[in-house]
Amino acid sequence: MKLTKRIASLCAVLLCLAAAPAARAEQQPLTIKLATLAPEGTIFYDSLLKMANEWTRLSGGKVKVKIYAGGIAGSEDDMVRKIRIGQLHAATLSAIGMMQIDASYTALQLPGMMSTYEELDYVRRQLAPQIEKRFADKGFVVANYCDLGHMYFFTAKKTGSIAELQKKKICTFAGDQASKEIWAKAGFNAVDVPMSEMMTALQTGLIDGFMDTPVFALSLQIFAKAPNMINVSYGIAIGATIVQKSVWNKIESDLQKAFIKASQDLVAQSQAEVRSMDEKAIAEMKKYGLQTTEVAPQDVKSWLDPLQKIYPEIREKLIPKDIFDTTIELRNQYRAGKK
Repeated sequence: MKLTKRIASLCAVLLCLAAAPAARAEQQPLTIKLATLAPEGTIFYDSLLKMANEWTRLSGGKVKVKIYAGGIAGSEDDMVRKIRIGQLHAATLSAIGMMQIDASYTALQLPGMMSTYEELDYVRRQLAPQIEKRFADKGFVVANYCDLGHMYFFTAKKTGSIAELQKKKICTFAGDQASKEIWAKAGFNAVDVPMSEMMTALQTGLIDGFMDTPVFALSLQIFAKAPNMINVSYGIAIGATIVQKSVWNKIESDLQKAFIKASQDLVAQSQAEVRSMDEKAIAEMKKYGLQTTEVAPQDVKSWLDPLQKIYPEIREKLIPKDIFDTTIELRNQYRAGKK
């Protein structure tokens, strides 16, 4: 009888010991490794840091987000590749980076597609369910959408016409072959240069300029080598935070909803400041030599025409037809309602 009790006690102890590692494993937080090109100290990084802290708070410490900022995880192409092989789990990407997964979101950033933030908000809100389904089908969850500012051409030497601009070697971050071909059909000499090499490329003459936001030009100080800005907006640069679905599915459904809401709320809180940064960045760069080529309102169309004329090519080769058509329809719908 005593032997039986001892055996039972021993079994109970062994069961507890066997269960202990599993219990400890369950208590380990889920760490989401998130990469971004945004450097520390910028409003974009600060917003991500707030999101990371909020996700940890909402989950009671069960979920943590480790941020790899400033491009230390590589280019956006590298980030997407690393997510697919499990080295990373999430990233905040520009529309160019999002194209590596699905080109639908990029429709909103096409040159000349959106002219105001209000227009962008209206179209993106309507289009979001379709975009999110396409990303979900490819294994990604869209946690939030963000804005990066209006896009302008910056050149090493003053440019007085669109024909003159088309002759220059322009870095457009058109990383895929289809994008390069479309830029070429628009009459531009597009050169693909990694962000980390842009300053050197401008210094050596590998490129004569680039198209991006004033905040980008200021934060990397590359306007110093391309101090001439053509004051025509070619659209609004956009981004989004995406998470690998296989990792996202490890989070309880109620927390998933709370995480999405928190992420979107934080973007909304910083939105007004982000959208005012273009003018501030331009003013700051002017203090250090930036010159702007002013274009009369009646002449803006001539600067946009080469890229807008190839929309049929973009619809065919770059952006899914249904998404492209819906984007145009919603934009026109918004503009008609404003009249």
